Amino acid sequence: FPDMNNNYHAFRVDPFEPNRVWFQTRATATHSGSLMGSEPTGKSLELPPQMFSMTFNEQGQVTLFNVGNVIDRTVGNTGGLGGAFGFFYAVGQPLPF
Repeated sequence: FPDMNNNYHAFRVDPFEPNRVWFQTRATATHSGSLMGSEPTGKSLELPPQMFSMTFNEQGQVTLFNVGNVIDRTVGNTGGLGGAFGFFYAVGQPLPF
C-alpha cells in the first residue's frame, strides 16, 4: 500500500485530560504490493473513520498512543473493520491467523 494516505484530521485537546490529544483518520490506499505473501489485487481500500489519541508527559513525550477505534462502521469498503483487519477484508484475503 505504497500510496496510503491516512488523512489525519480533527485534532483537538481533550477538555478533561489536557495532556491528551484526540484526532481522526480516514485512510485510503491501493493494494499494489504484496500483503503477507499474497499478490497485489489493485483493489482500492477505504477504511472507516477511526479515532486515535495520544497522551503526553510534561516533557512533551508521547506516553500512550491509542489507535484504530472505528467510529462509523457504515463508511468504507472494509465491512466496518479498522486497522489491519480492514486491509485484509478490503482485498479479499483471510486473516493471517
